[in-house]
Amino acid sequence: MAGTSEVLQTMQRVKGLRYPVLSPSEIPYTDEIAVFTAATDAFSKANTNCTVAESLERLEVITKRATKEALRMRGYDSTDASSFSYVSVVIDCPYSGKVDPVKVKHVSHALLDMGWYEVSLSDTIGTDDPTTIAKLLRTVLGGGIPAVRV
Repeated sequence: MAGTSEVLQTMQRVKGLRYPVLSPSEIPYTDEIAVFTAATDAFSKANTNCTVAESLERLEVITKRATKEALRMRGYDSTDASSFSYVSVVIDCPYSGKVDPVKVKHVSHALLDMGWYEVSLSDTIGTDDPTTIAKLLRTVLGGGIPAVRV
């Protein structure tokens, strides 16, 4: 993601097109953003050089700034309180193995508490099956998060 801001600042923009950016830690020069974190520290450290807790701190700053600047958040108008965030490695982590669904529930709650409208749960490495997905959803949805927000 190095150089994203420079590319966005120097590129010729086409009127009527949006230029969304997926970011784990900052808002480059853009008009639309989506954010992501992970369910495990190992993946988060390998991907963004910080723990999940540190990632959530960064995302809270991004959320406040995006809202203040009225940026579209993941393709939806932030003034409508509609925005998406992503949680990676919700089933298995390539570095630490099986992921505890309770961790996914906690991260999801943290994002929703920041004001994100919806959380996308991502089986990043493709190891899910109906049983693991059912267990994950029972845990996350059983934690008080409505299904329409996951």
